[in-house]
Parts: sequence; C-alpha cells; structure tokens
Amino acid sequence: MVTGERSETAGRLFKVLLGIATLAAASATVWQVWFQGEREGEGTHAGGGVVAPDVRTPAESRVAVEKLTGRWMDAWRSVDADRFVEHVSEPFFFDHHILLTKAEVRAKFLDLASEKGESWKRLQISRIKVNSARELEAQGKDLTGDRIFSSMNLTLDDWAATVYVRTPERSGEEAMLLFVRELGDEFEIVGMWD
Repeated sequence: MVTGERSETAGRLFKVLLGIATLAAASATVWQVWFQGEREGEGTHAGGGVVAPDVRTPAESRVAVEKLTGRWMDAWRSVDADRFVEHVSEPFFFDHHILLTKAEVRAKFLDLASEKGESWKRLQISRIKVNSARELEAQGKDLTGDRIFSSMNLTLDDWAATVYVRTPERSGEEAMLLFVRELGDEFEIVGMWD
C-alpha cells in the first residue's frame, strides 16, 4: 500500500508542477506582450501583440496623409522609382490595373514615365485635399461602387487624397485621386487613378 500511495502522491505532485510550469509560461508571455511591447512601442502590428498603439487624432492623420501624398507626388514628378514605390501597398491599384508586387508597380511607373517623357517634370501641384472615407460618405459619395475602395478592402477609417495639378499644355486643373490606408502609426498608398 505504501508504494501505491507514493505513486499517487508523485502523480499529484507531477500534475501540480506541470500546472505551475504552464501558468509561469503563460504569465511570461502575457507580460512580454503587454509590457515589453508597450515599452518598445510596437503597437498592434508586426509582432506587437495586443498592446494598443499610440492613438493619432484625425487631424494628425490628415496632415500625415497630406505630407505622404506630397512626397509621393515629388517622386512621381522627378521619376524617382525607389521613392515612388516606398509607400505603396502590395497589391496596388494603378489606374485600371491591380499590380501584385512593388516590382510590378515600379515597372508600370517607369513604362508610364517613359511614355510621358518630360511632361511630368512640368506638372505643377496646385493643392492637395485630404478627406477620410467617412467624410466622403457623409458628403453623399457612394464608395461601395468605387473600384479602388472596394477592390482594395478599404474602410471608412481610411483616407482619400485628391491632388489637383496643372500642366503648361492644358488650361485649368486636373485631379488625381489616391487612396491611403492607415495601419497603426503608418500609412500606405493603396491605389491611384487620374
């Protein structure tokens, strides 16, 4: 009987130790996700676990989208393919085509630049207007039918930047529309059409 009691006691002790080890591992994981990720500023994306990111106000997001759009248009006008593809998403909606990789976006951009020649360098940006998709919807715009908005799975929390440009060859302004997705503390341009 003594041997049987020892066996039962050893079995219970093993279960208790296994439970403690599981609890310790779970606690270490929770601590790392909540506190370590917060300290390193990782937010909710790219391995940051469940830590809430710093919250940006809509006004701050609007300014960030406008700056990104300006830098992107500078890359467009100077035919700088590296800067042009730096902040585009994969996939990317380029006018009437969905391009799956940045390499495809780069190739399409360089082909178009070759076709347009020097006219891009004479492009003058007269203004950039940034609206949230929610604002556009409130203004009566039906985004569900928009080819970029629907095909790129954008939400009402994402952004649209309308770039008004002038060229010496044409009178008046023309507009180009960019859709921008907000991902935590970063933005990516998911599509454009002119």
